Amino acid sequence: MSIRNHRRRTGHRRPQPAGLGRVGAYWRWVLPLLLAALAWYLAFAVLPAYTAAAQRERTLQTLDRIALLRAQAHQASDPVRARGFLLEALDLLRRPGPAADPDRTAQLRAALEQDLLTVDRVKAPLAVVALGRLPDSANRLVLYGDALYTLDPAGLRLSRWGFVPDRVRAEAARPEGVAYEGPRPGGPLRPDLTMVPEGPNRGLVLFTGQGLVFLRAEETRAGSLRVGPEVGTVAAVEGFSENLYVLDPGSRRIWRYLPTWNGFDADPKPALPYLPAGGIVGFAVDRVAFVLGLGGRLWLAPGNTWVEVDLSAVAPPPTTVRVIRADRQNQRVFLGDPERGRLIVVDYSGRFLGQVVAPELRGLSDLAVDGALNRAYIISQGALYRVDLPEIK
Repeated sequence: MSIRNHRRRTGHRRPQPAGLGRVGAYWRWVLPLLLAALAWYLAFAVLPAYTAAAQRERTLQTLDRIALLRAQAHQASDPVRARGFLLEALDLLRRPGPAADPDRTAQLRAALEQDLLTVDRVKAPLAVVALGRLPDSANRLVLYGDALYTLDPAGLRLSRWGFVPDRVRAEAARPEGVAYEGPRPGGPLRPDLTMVPEGPNRGLVLFTGQGLVFLRAEETRAGSLRVGPEVGTVAAVEGFSENLYVLDPGSRRIWRYLPTWNGFDADPKPALPYLPAGGIVGFAVDRVAFVLGLGGRLWLAPGNTWVEVDLSAVAPPPTTVRVIRADRQNQRVFLGDPERGRLIVVDYSGRFLGQVVAPELRGLSDLAVDGALNRAYIISQGALYRVDLPEIK
């Protein structure tokens, strides 16, 4: 073969079919459109749905965290820690997730702000001073003059304690002897101790379960209390003005006794309407009367009817309150919660003023309020304490 013919053959190119050119041109135009459509679908359909689901998951996690922080704040005994939990929850609420639901966010913010108001009413004592250990199982405490009196109902022993160096500074309590000791009678008439501020029987009054013992200055004398058939039980006694009041939960009554030459020997009269519920565990009498029921329910009688006090602002709920005592000088009522270690304070209208928390208040069995010095004395786990109260109003 000649070189010329070889060059001609190698230089010749077979033409492509016309169909392949059309297919190539078609895909050069269609493929970018398909890719653009796929990108649009991913950008405007799949990705937003995925983003919305992820956002919902993050929002749910944030709301769960807020609920957990509120629960921790409600359970915290330290008001500083509780406030920290609530402020963290408020900070979470400002994030974009919860803010996307304005109604839910507004409800949560209102609840957290109410919780903060409640926490702001929770305060620690200015000071807690251990005054001394008790030698017996006393569970009743009364401040009378410049001395504390403790009553052990099991052995029916009434002991006197003096302040060291004095009542104002009160760094310790010194035993000053047994003011009364006698047998404890059985039956539904429980011994109790109170103070009658006025009248011929003013002073410290001990109900022994059978009769009365009056203690005033250095004088101790016996008296009587007419417990007729209408008085079924005696759970507590309280003095107000010159009268003696007896809590009778069995008959659902508070009885009033007028003073006589021999004590309170007149026939009892119902002081108020029937008690509002069964299971009343304590009462306090001043210008108004308060009764404390099971589950921390509290009623007051400003007139001739019982009205339940709204304690919904108290957190945690006061379901374990066991002690009630009046601060007559400042017109306040203290409720002792031995399980949570706190004192809940309300005024004589039933308005919640605040609460005081301290470890020493756990196991509280009784308290006596010193309104002049704004402090409380407590019996807790077999010891006497002085609790200097913060400003509560």
